[in-house]
Amino acid sequence: MYNGKMLHILQTGDLHLGKIFYGISLIADQKFVLEQILGILKKNLGTKNEYHALFIAGDIYDKAIPSVEAVALFDDFLTQLNSALPNLPVFAISGNHDSAARLSYAANFLKGQNIFIATDAKKIVEPTILCGSDGEKFAVYQIPFLQSGALENTDGDRLSSQSDLLKEAVRRIEVAHKENLKTKNLKAILNAHLFVLGGAQSSSERIFIGNAELVEKSVFNFFDYVSVGHLHKGQKVSEKCYYAGSPLVYSFDEISVEKNFLDITLDEKSEQKISAKKIPVQPLHKTSCLKGKFEDFYRLDKNKTPALYERRDDYIELTCTDPILIENPVAKLRENFPNILSVKQEYFSRQNAIEISKRDFNENSENFSPSQIFENFVSDVVPDFKIEEWQKEKEIFELITKEIEI
Repeated sequence: MYNGKMLHILQTGDLHLGKIFYGISLIADQKFVLEQILGILKKNLGTKNEYHALFIAGDIYDKAIPSVEAVALFDDFLTQLNSALPNLPVFAISGNHDSAARLSYAANFLKGQNIFIATDAKKIVEPTILCGSDGEKFAVYQIPFLQSGALENTDGDRLSSQSDLLKEAVRRIEVAHKENLKTKNLKAILNAHLFVLGGAQSSSERIFIGNAELVEKSVFNFFDYVSVGHLHKGQKVSEKCYYAGSPLVYSFDEISVEKNFLDITLDEKSEQKISAKKIPVQPLHKTSCLKGKFEDFYRLDKNKTPALYERRDDYIELTCTDPILIENPVAKLRENFPNILSVKQEYFSRQNAIEISKRDFNENSENFSPSQIFENFVSDVVPDFKIEEWQKEKEIFELITKEIEI
């Protein structure tokens, strides 16, 4: 084995197995991702880049009661992984989407297979000894997502906020680490699931409410490296703390976010000490937000719109720019785009209508009569507006306005 590398970790997180995306099951997409993890680990086996551990930083499943398909997928992944690399330690924790009780099933048995699944807050001070390339030992600690009341402070008061819970958890680990003759001289590694203050989030996460649920990165100063999950955008929190992010896009506001696994190297001999390299995830289906006229999508032409034709298998959110209302657009477009998930009709979107109605009124409301307000609004949202066709509605609007003024 290569002796220049102290510790080599493959890191991922927020798998959300069983995720339903706009009514479509992502099981096949997630299986494709797990196969890539297996491929990376097996490809490097016996080489100078061999991995010493796999870290999964929480949210294994998307729901507390996962689907049968999701459980079977994770079971199959662990079985294949253990069969191909029986000596590779796997570290996994429960996240805020997981049920700790369900994820902990067979955890004691799995330890014997080098699969360490942590779900119990009471066991956070129990380390697992991990060996690096030249026999260097590391103490790995895991902090699952901590529910309110999971820990008490030194006065016996039950803690509720994520900030207080994590501070107490880290305090306990640090004390235990330094008091333990087997660990006090070892470097400490942490796998945790939480929202670090300053991290960039997206709409697909179950966001905590209030600053008390955010954790200062300084809380983790004791550790030599921290693998952290919960935020779906991969990001560097500090020189020794990283989110790998979710391996797949789970909301349309994530489409510009790179999806990667993290290749983490801890090396005392290097100037950088910690190296974090990105390994791009190849999705089974890309996710796209497209915009254009309905006709271009409905009458898809490989020669006229080759770029659009190449996106036909993507998970798509389409914004139609047509000034007419299109009925059942998703059903009509599904023949050309089988994975189209959402169609927004820009001209008729509720938000657009609200903004139009406010535009002139808010800027100069005192100069507009009820009649002018009505005409300005309807002319903006109705194509080929003709006032004579809207006289009845206009009169009702004026009548209601007068009643309000009275």
